[in-house]
Amino acid sequence: MSPNPSSPHHVLDFLVDDNDSCALTVYTEDNHRMHVIADASKFQESRKSNDSKTHSDYARLVSAFRKISDGDNKSPSAHDSAVEEGAEDKPSEKADSIEDAEEALQRWLLQPVRRDVAGKHKQPSLQQWFDAPTQFFSLEISDDDELAAVELEASSELKRRMAKLRPEITLPKYIREMGLPWFDQGELTVLAGGAAPPPYHPTLVRCDRTGKEYFFKMVDAAAPQTTKRELWHLNRVAQPDLAEDVCAPRLEGLVSPGNSKTHAIGFLQQEISDPTPLTHKLDAEIPQEQRDAWAAGVERMRDALHERKIVWGDAKADNFLVDSSNKLWIIDFGGSWTEGWVDPEIKETIEGDEMGTERIVNALHDPIANVEGASEEAEKRQSQKQTDEEKPRGEKRKISQQEPSQDEETLQHSKNRTSKKQKITTEQSDGSMKQSTPPVENSSEPVVEPTPQKRRKSRHDNQGAQRYCYCDSPSAGPMIGCDGPDCERQWFHFHCAGVTEEPSEDVAWFCKGCSNQ
Repeated sequence: MSPNPSSPHHVLDFLVDDNDSCALTVYTEDNHRMHVIADASKFQESRKSNDSKTHSDYARLVSAFRKISDGDNKSPSAHDSAVEEGAEDKPSEKADSIEDAEEALQRWLLQPVRRDVAGKHKQPSLQQWFDAPTQFFSLEISDDDELAAVELEASSELKRRMAKLRPEITLPKYIREMGLPWFDQGELTVLAGGAAPPPYHPTLVRCDRTGKEYFFKMVDAAAPQTTKRELWHLNRVAQPDLAEDVCAPRLEGLVSPGNSKTHAIGFLQQEISDPTPLTHKLDAEIPQEQRDAWAAGVERMRDALHERKIVWGDAKADNFLVDSSNKLWIIDFGGSWTEGWVDPEIKETIEGDEMGTERIVNALHDPIANVEGASEEAEKRQSQKQTDEEKPRGEKRKISQQEPSQDEETLQHSKNRTSKKQKITTEQSDGSMKQSTPPVENSSEPVVEPTPQKRRKSRHDNQGAQRYCYCDSPSAGPMIGCDGPDCERQWFHFHCAGVTEEPSEDVAWFCKGCSNQ
């Protein structure tokens, strides 16, 4: 079977363990999955001599991947995770990047199982996509020193591994009470997928009932709080006092794994027409007037959020999109931060938002001075005018002299992050504005009932990575403690909880999640 570069194998999961064994799961366009296992110990056992070329190739590829990945401290790249069949496998320890080393190793693993799936295929539903039939293979080295694949039975352990690829989280009461419509995964047809951020996942879906298309954002089961934070903030910015100043894709509904109204695999947002990351627009070739208009839009949205004490979080150019009409959209309210745009010591703060947006604005006003590599590119374009050749757009660039390459995202993402529970000590703030989130419109009052147990409000400064409240933000301003002994978030901003004044000391207060228990 000859390689077909038009039918890539999209990476769903990839692992290299401490013993140099590998496991790779890929998805193909005919709604099929393959899980390939390379057991390093079996390779050693099957090797007849020390001069096995196949084993040496594998060892070099793993060594190259490990050498680069062990020294890589950056966030995972948002490069396309498709393994192209037409590319050559070059076992080398001199790969230019972790993506090159990773893809070379993945291509090698797929050699004996590659499938030609060119042509049109029936578009699966979301349920069919996540439950795609899977073949399992174990790689071996034959007596002729050839790489071979042996198909395995679907054991309970292998099935468990595939089940872990399915996204699903439990939604708290305060999200369920937003009144969003629910969509069953079986009624949504997958129209397109993407790998930003990895792994590859569905991105565009159509509702079979209505024919309407939506952007689908998958939940991250390993970091459920990012999804909760984003849903809370998307609902907040859609309220009348913010909707005119903050242009964010509208939250359209929640996607359930069946008939559940408590569990979600993702949520739906308004589709943006031909979205392009603002990173691609940091280009002196784009008219100054247009770039200045985008810069003004960046500042307007930031200020509107901060006036209401809302922290955006991951302030970078990739989290602004420009649509087909040059309209600017802000995305990704899941929190976190990106190196090179925001300094780590002020991540997820008002100050961090200001730093990131200032760098975006500066790059829009003057790309030559503020985008690394822009001056050299301008010189190249000038020389190319003589031959009427125009340099392609959409190239990855770095912001400022000392900053690393940025992940390019075509649509919003969320980062993995954990929250720590810790009782807040009482302090007094300096009166400066700290991050918080106003209540959702028409939010119900919390339940108040007698009890001797108390944790009372406090007003205090940012406490780094600690996250509290429905809005998943650091402690700030007046806060009230939930008296539920097992409360997940523990402390809540007055604004978010709908509290206007502190309850008396002899009355307990419970958050929405605990009041229903």
